[in-house]
Amino acid sequence: MKLVTANEMQAIDRFTIEEVGIPGEVLMENAARGALEHIKNYILKHLSDVVIGVLCGKGNNGGDGLAIARYLYQEGYLVKVFLFGEKTKLKNEAALNLKIAERLGVP
Repeated sequence: MKLVTANEMQAIDRFTIEEVGIPGEVLMENAARGALEHIKNYILKHLSDVVIGVLCGKGNNGGDGLAIARYLYQEGYLVKVFLFGEKTKLKNEAALNLKIAERLGVP
């Protein structure tokens, strides 16, 4: 497995969005689904009756967290989102995922 720095990942995302043409929303959804599978297969299979706290900042990682929380919630897990920062400060994909989570009633 190859690890990349935050700057390298930003460059990869930028290239994928601008040059390849895959929207940021699609990248975030794919990341959330991948994380969901890992969480279910490696963490939640050993636990039951837990509330899953999802810590979200105002950036794109927060948007990833909101998407993950939404998927967990839709699959019937007990989820609680903790948003650090003002809702009005979220931008782009993070703001979109907050809006979707709120519409679906994700706590």
